[in-house]
Amino acid sequence: MWHSGVALAVYATTLGLLDGLHMALRVPRVGRPVIWMHIIVGLLFYPVFIRLAVLFTRRFALDGRRQFRNVGVHMAIGLTLQYLHYLVMHTLLVTVVWPVFYPGRVISSPAIAGISPQHLREYPIDLLAYWIVIGFVYASRYYSELAAREVAAAKLEASLAEARLEVLRRQLSPHFLFNTLNAISVLALRGDNDAVIETLSRLSDLLRFAIDENHPQTVPLSEELSFLDGYLAIQQVRFDDRLRVELKVAPQALDALVPFMILQPIVENAIEHGTSAQCDGSSIAIKADIENDELRLSVSDSGPGFKSDHRSRPSRQVNGGGIGLANTRRRLEQLYGARHTIKYGPSPSGGAAVAIHIPFEPAPLQVLKETA
Repeated sequence: MWHSGVALAVYATTLGLLDGLHMALRVPRVGRPVIWMHIIVGLLFYPVFIRLAVLFTRRFALDGRRQFRNVGVHMAIGLTLQYLHYLVMHTLLVTVVWPVFYPGRVISSPAIAGISPQHLREYPIDLLAYWIVIGFVYASRYYSELAAREVAAAKLEASLAEARLEVLRRQLSPHFLFNTLNAISVLALRGDNDAVIETLSRLSDLLRFAIDENHPQTVPLSEELSFLDGYLAIQQVRFDDRLRVELKVAPQALDALVPFMILQPIVENAIEHGTSAQCDGSSIAIKADIENDELRLSVSDSGPGFKSDHRSRPSRQVNGGGIGLANTRRRLEQLYGARHTIKYGPSPSGGAAVAIHIPFEPAPLQVLKETA
């Protein structure tokens, strides 16, 4: 990972500068050429040192079956690199720094460096630095694996959520088809052949959308209302003037993204429990507006309203099938989590009302062009 490389480069530079600082603070004091030699050599040596430490860490793992043996191997490698650093510094000091900057002065150090007290005193930082690199490699690996697991978990959760949404959406198609065919059978029993033909024609158009496997989970509200208009046209054939629909949609709400078929089961609920339950029919009001970055949808009817034993429940069942509000609520939970609300209760006209608030998210321009 690139940030690991940057961190190791910064670490190598810091070690090189600290090596020079160590010589500058040494007692007895040393000359500036010696200090600069330590800085230059440190800046050249530590990148190679760290690169080798990383390679050896990967070659001799400390989390495998031979971890105890590999601890000894790393101790030997660390001491070897430590000595090589000292050997380079000693050789340059004897062959370059003293002859160039201090001609005529006699150096007490031997030409061949051995294990001297100076070596033990001035270079234990290399052994510590080696083990710090080992710790960094394992910390970086753990972080990368953790990030990869989090990404994999997020992808899995997203795919599971998508699967749950698809299951919920597919529940609507047969339910929608069943109720529409039921309406057609009522028209056929009446002997209204023209209405049957018209309804079947509209149903074929709607089913192309309802059972489309490639249909997105969210669509612009304008597309959702277009689908709903086709469904209401079928119901209008069935109920004629007993079904009255009032639509109030703010223009800016038409481009908002909503779950596909989010309104149809609620409107179907209102029709089945409102219009069907009253001989003189009922009116249904569908509203949509935007307030405080929320899209607010509501469906209300003038029917008999919720039964008393339904008021305390989270949703109202439809035809005992458990689709209706329960399906809608689960889809909203999958898509928006805690960022949505769905409420139901009596409407101002005395019937039932359902209100949904979801975050306002405008549809992309490309999607709007495709649905235009």
